[in-house]
Amino acid sequence: MPARKPLFGTWLALQTNRNDAVGDPARDMTMDPFAPARTNSLTDLREYLVAVFAGNKAIAALERAWNEWSSPPSRGSPNPESPRREIGGMSHDVRICPAKRRC
Repeated sequence: MPARKPLFGTWLALQTNRNDAVGDPARDMTMDPFAPARTNSLTDLREYLVAVFAGNKAIAALERAWNEWSSPPSRGSPNPESPRREIGGMSHDVRICPAKRRC
């Protein structure tokens, strides 16, 4: 059974260590005690940013984060239930498979 997608605010709070356009709104929204963290409405979030006089760059960064969160996993993305390990700079599936069988 696939895992349920977290609320956007929950997902965003996990992105605060990123050093990119998604990490910026993650830090801003997480540090703001009045930001609507428990919502899955981009309209509510956008309206909040406008109400606090956020600039166009902040709104664009929020929309980029929203698009990343709301898009389906890419075909090459790992299965979250599949154990993976970083080996030599590359991510590898580390499930144990019977000999002569593809996993």
